[in-house]
Amino acid sequence: LWMARMAPVKNPSLALEVARLLPKVNFLMAGGGELFNQIKEQAPPNVQLLSWVNAADVIPAADIFLSTSLNEGVPYALLEVLSAGVPIIAVESGAMAEILVQGVNGVLTSQDPGEISAQISHLISNSNLTLKVREKLLVDSSQNSSVPSMVLKHNHAYKELLEEYSFHHTTIEVSQNFPDSAT
Repeated sequence: LWMARMAPVKNPSLALEVARLLPKVNFLMAGGGELFNQIKEQAPPNVQLLSWVNAADVIPAADIFLSTSLNEGVPYALLEVLSAGVPIIAVESGAMAEILVQGVNGVLTSQDPGEISAQISHLISNSNLTLKVREKLLVDSSQNSSVPSMVLKHNHAYKELLEEYSFHHTTIEVSQNFPDSAT
């Protein structure tokens, strides 16, 4: 599954190159955008294109999620994919390295279509590995997304912010007192 806005920064043409290298693998590309018609015209027979879809309708059916984006922050779709237990193969860009743990919840690759297709083939041919990744993702998702877990994480973040604010606030007060005594 490749799902994104079909725009140059999302690099959908790279997904087509990968699909051409894996003619026996079915690819689903979903999303609208300025390149939709161009991608539709260039798509090989093993690629099915959908316009905008509800992510919850297509993600659970995916075996692998492919991200070819040239620049990525923290895409919401990627978080949905992880919570659904779908392994990710992503071009290393932006925050991807902060989200994906190599070989645990996904694989980071270069933009080389051969490298990407080899990683897809590896996951497809190793169903035990894919199953282990799916199980780990589902367990991690349920543990990290539970209400108690989220409350603890938010409390920790607020505590860190308050400590940082208190430190800076104290520093400002101290520095304001020193000039009077130094003269």
